Amino acid sequence: MANDGMIKYKDWFEINKNGGLAVSKAITATNIFEENGLAPMLDIVVRHVDGFEPDMSTGAGRAAFKKFLGSISKLSRKLDERGKDHVAVLKARPKKIDMKRKEMRDFLGGLKEKKGKPLAEWEAAEDERKQKIADKINLIIHSVPTHRNEVPRTSAEIKQDIKALENIIIDSTYGEKMDYAEKAKGETLDRAKWTLKTKEASEKQQAEIDRLTAIAEAEDKKKQEEKLRLEGEARARLKAEAAANLKIEEERLRSEKVTADKIAAEQKVRDEIAKKEAAEIALEIEKAEAEAARVALILEKEASRIREEEKAAAAVREEQRKVAIERQRKEEAEAAKIEELRVKAADHDNQAKKNSAAKMAFMRLGFEDGDAQRIVVAIVKGQIPHITINY
Repeated sequence: MANDGMIKYKDWFEINKNGGLAVSKAITATNIFEENGLAPMLDIVVRHVDGFEPDMSTGAGRAAFKKFLGSISKLSRKLDERGKDHVAVLKARPKKIDMKRKEMRDFLGGLKEKKGKPLAEWEAAEDERKQKIADKINLIIHSVPTHRNEVPRTSAEIKQDIKALENIIIDSTYGEKMDYAEKAKGETLDRAKWTLKTKEASEKQQAEIDRLTAIAEAEDKKKQEEKLRLEGEARARLKAEAAANLKIEEERLRSEKVTADKIAAEQKVRDEIAKKEAAEIALEIEKAEAEAARVALILEKEASRIREEEKAAAAVREEQRKVAIERQRKEEAEAAKIEELRVKAADHDNQAKKNSAAKMAFMRLGFEDGDAQRIVVAIVKGQIPHITINY
């Protein structure tokens, strides 16, 4: 096909009902890609595209604009397909034709992007507007924490969240999502109020648990103080007895010392008498020696008597030591018995507490006090199969 002179629309294109261009069936790939037909043909496309004035003020206008832009893409595909088919036939010149194809695609793609910029900007602004509305609705939905994986909150904090949610005004800024926002606010308030009711019940239950725990701790403290008092009294009693035994031992030692001092004094007197007598009977040696022998015999008997007394005293002390050991053994046995009674009492208190807790659980399930008590007694006695209370 010759390209001399001005090329007209009808020589290359047909205009469809959407205002788009369709390549005339009379135009071949050779006309476009091998006879320098691409540049003048693209010039026609540019004039046609520039002549289209989009109406962005109405939905129908924007839709028509979008279809018009689509016709450019369709034209690009059709031309590209013709070039591709032509390449398949003319394999000897694929590189040159492929370059023309790319030139055409890039040009038409850039033309579409340039011409479609107002629509793209409008769509971006519309997406941003819708996202802002969605963010505001999400803020309503998540304004009151009601999920288990969120940080625990007190009933007072939940009340503040509910008040803040109630103060949120749903107005025209929510656009077409206004009804949905109202519904989301109502559902979120319902969940928040249910959460508040549940939290208040939980806090009330926790307060009761804390009160009972305080009572139990006070009782344990009282028992501990009583135990310490009894242990203190036992230690004081043992200390007093030890002091008494020490006093007895000191008195014994003092008495023994007095006896020893007396013996020493007597011995001293005898020594002095012996010296005096020895001086007086210095000339009567034989008599003095006899007297000395007599005195020596007396002293030996006295020493023997003292040794016997000391031996008897040692026996008394040993007996007293055995008595003290036996008394200490009895006191330790008594203390062990007291500790055993205390442990049994603690076990009894533990069983009583757990039985009481089981009874309260049955009462919370709707059983009367007496029925709940009888059920617990039956469990403890093993009258209900397969059910026990762990102590």
